[in-house]
Amino acid sequence: MFCQNCGTQLPDGSKFCGSCGARIGGNQPVQQVNQPVPQGGRPVPPMRQGGQTMQYGGQPGQPYMQSAQMNYQQGGQMKNKSKGLPTVLVICLAIILIFAAAVAAVVMIFAQKNGPLHGAKIKKQVVWETGDLAVTAKKLMYDENADENPYYIMLEADNKGSVDRVVTCYSAAINDIRVDTDLKLSVPAGGKAQGELRITDWKIGLLTAFEKFYSISFVLSDGDELSEMIRLDTGLKEQTVYIEEGEDSPIYEGDGVLINYATNYPAFSEYGPAVEFYLENNTDKIICLKSGDVSVRGVAIDGKAFDEKFLPHTRGYAYFVLDRDKLEREDLLPLREIITEFECYDPATGSTIFSTPVDVKYP
Repeated sequence: MFCQNCGTQLPDGSKFCGSCGARIGGNQPVQQVNQPVPQGGRPVPPMRQGGQTMQYGGQPGQPYMQSAQMNYQQGGQMKNKSKGLPTVLVICLAIILIFAAAVAAVVMIFAQKNGPLHGAKIKKQVVWETGDLAVTAKKLMYDENADENPYYIMLEADNKGSVDRVVTCYSAAINDIRVDTDLKLSVPAGGKAQGELRITDWKIGLLTAFEKFYSISFVLSDGDELSEMIRLDTGLKEQTVYIEEGEDSPIYEGDGVLINYATNYPAFSEYGPAVEFYLENNTDKIICLKSGDVSVRGVAIDGKAFDEKFLPHTRGYAYFVLDRDKLEREDLLPLREIITEFECYDPATGSTIFSTPVDVKYP
């Protein structure tokens, strides 16, 4: 026979259970308890303690109350974990962040590697000494945060004299192509100063000729005194550079100089349209080219004339700007014919090398 309360097998005729003490065969109601069933198939008997019956938990030898407390604590921990991100999601987010950081690093390295001055550098050197003044070129820089004029050479001047000096850039060229520059380096008497020789030519961003700087040439001035031409090699391989040379028939060709009409810019600035010319200086000296008075279809037009300096064996552009207001008042737009005169002269002596009329007809 078996105990109706705990299921323990008892000898036939037993009146009380030897395990749980329950009366056998009596009218005492039997409490139904959902008890864990071990692998053997029989329920785990309860434990009597202090006159009370305590059910065992899921682990052998573990009282019910301890098991319940542990289950409650474990349930709380699971509840707290459920508020956070699942482990798999955290791992996925970490992988995505690492991948994004790696991509950003590769992009930055690639941009730097293919930047305009990648691999280009100049040797720190004294580029001009005159009297008590010495000018040193320190480094070639590219300012990626500058929207305009990002290229410059850092210069340092040492003035051991008793008079303040002001150093400017008389003319400059990159890859033997003339460029506009900006430099005003004020050096106090008996002191030093640093300044930036900035490349300010607006066309530098348009011409592929300036994608790599293999050389930078310039002439410095201190008042009326000029330096010799300074040429700084950047270490990059010299390459053939092509720029638009204008029409097939030169306006002037002789004395080692070629001048040709290049193009016009109808919307050059608020002041008015610009007319551009191409020039080659194939001589061993600096030359200057300046424009004279301008007329459009026989009407004199005010404008901003040019007076550009070209270093030896360089080429580039020069342009003048016409007064749009007068062009509109005289009904001269669009442009049909422009007449002016160019003078080429030697800046060292001021003597004229040649002068030539210029007549540009538009179709």
